[in-house]
Amino acid sequence: MGSPARGTLRAVRTAALAVVVLALAGAAHAAGGAPLPRWPALALLALPVAAVCALATRWRLSAGALVLALGGAQLVLHHALTALAGPAAAATGHAQHAALERGAAQHAALDHAALDHAGSGGGALLMPAAHVVATVVLALLLARGEAALWDLLAWLSPLAVPAARARLLPSTRSPLPAVRARVVPASSQPLAVAPHRGPPAGLVLAV
Repeated sequence: MGSPARGTLRAVRTAALAVVVLALAGAAHAAGGAPLPRWPALALLALPVAAVCALATRWRLSAGALVLALGGAQLVLHHALTALAGPAAAATGHAQHAALERGAAQHAALDHAALDHAGSGGGALLMPAAHVVATVVLALLLARGEAALWDLLAWLSPLAVPAARARLLPSTRSPLPAVRARVVPASSQPLAVAPHRGPPAGLVLAV
């Protein structure tokens, strides 16, 4: 029975963790209004992410470890995606800033401006909160999958041991030792024959 820490099962766990990390970072980056880099840059970014995930899947990952891993990865990938987007991200940021300035100039009343400011502040708080919730939920789902996989293999391992022993038993059975008949040679000495007993010698002479 294979172990989740090596072989095909480890590769599947690594791929699942890397996909969740990249998808969560990309979704959060796009939800914040920042452009994503082109697919060659994303493929280049996926290589170090997969390498780090492969290193992490050497062990069984708990829910706390996954929350820390996904949260730390989001911070790193946010800066990496911004840097890989290059001038497009800067241009988009300037365009958004100009649009906000034009929108603020159109408000004539101060009370409307105050309400808009409060609404934008609530939205600014809602976005990080949603990101944190998504990170925690995905980490818990991955932890449940990890626990189910490790527990299933721990339950199946004792069942696989007798089958392995049964396959090895015919090859390891030693043949019974051959029994050789030992021929005992006959003795060269003649067998001693008891002398024949006749009548007493005196009786013969008297007759």
